[in-house]
Amino acid sequence: MADGLKIKQKHEDLMMYLYPALRQFPRSEKYAMATDIKRSLIRMLELITKANKAKRKLPVLLDLDTEIDVLRTLLRVSMELRFLPNGVSVFR
Repeated sequence: MADGLKIKQKHEDLMMYLYPALRQFPRSEKYAMATDIKRSLIRMLELITKANKAKRKLPVLLDLDTEIDVLRTLLRVSMELRFLPNGVSVFR
């Protein structure tokens, strides 16, 4: 597997891990916090794809790094508010 594709596979694994957990968010947060997390995951996938194809990768990777921080914060807040089901750990 080419190095550029490893991050894509890891990200797809993260999506497969998180989507079932997001379904268990409280109803009041399914259309707010869960939607923001899904958008962030999709934005990250777009940036990974763009970085794999770009000649100048650094600007795209900097955008990806920013989006990772956004997702990390959203997940941390979700965990602190106990929106994620017990046993789901996204920081393993």
